[in-house]
Amino acid sequence: PLSPRFNIEQCTCDDSGSGTLAWYTRDRSTIQSFILELDDGTLSIYWFTFNPRIAHPDITFLSVNSDAVTCQSYEDRVVLGNVGFRKGVHYWELTINRYDDKPDPAFGVARFDVSKDYMLGKDSKSWCMYIDSERSWFMHNGQHTNRQVGGIGVGSVIGLLLDLNNGTLSFYVNDEPQGPVAFTNLHGIFYPAISLNKNVHVTLQSGLDPPID
Repeated sequence: PLSPRFNIEQCTCDDSGSGTLAWYTRDRSTIQSFILELDDGTLSIYWFTFNPRIAHPDITFLSVNSDAVTCQSYEDRVVLGNVGFRKGVHYWELTINRYDDKPDPAFGVARFDVSKDYMLGKDSKSWCMYIDSERSWFMHNGQHTNRQVGGIGVGSVIGLLLDLNNGTLSFYVNDEPQGPVAFTNLHGIFYPAISLNKNVHVTLQSGLDPPID
């Protein structure tokens, strides 16, 4: 049978994991139902990239597969991954390809409807580590915690370990833990997220095995 045409305006999803799909049957089709297979994010290895459709307009994509980004503004802007995780253990890394004038990009996770107009971690819908050339902090809902000595430069690699079996988020810099477990009691759907300005250019690598401490 012919595949359905989805009515994007009528499709919805929420943080509880429920959603509604709406579609039109194609002309002359007698099919009235379809089988829908869902992926709940429990794969041990999961590849994803950044999502141009929901990124802040100032975000610039530098590669065909949307894994390298920068920003047109000196203000911090947010971009999300194209996959939301609800279960499982997931690890990904971001390489710093350009780092000028000591900005403080933020790396973390967020809800789908996070604000994209300012730094990640400043609202209640994002959890992050922001880091400059000398130190880092964890931030959620505007609250800064766990200042750590050690920053980034060109070539640095930021690792994020999202363990939704245990509800935790941890960070790594150049394969070393950056402080203790950053956040606990995480439940719901989380999207990989970063915020950055025009002084920073990063490349994403997903689908990696979690580090062994």
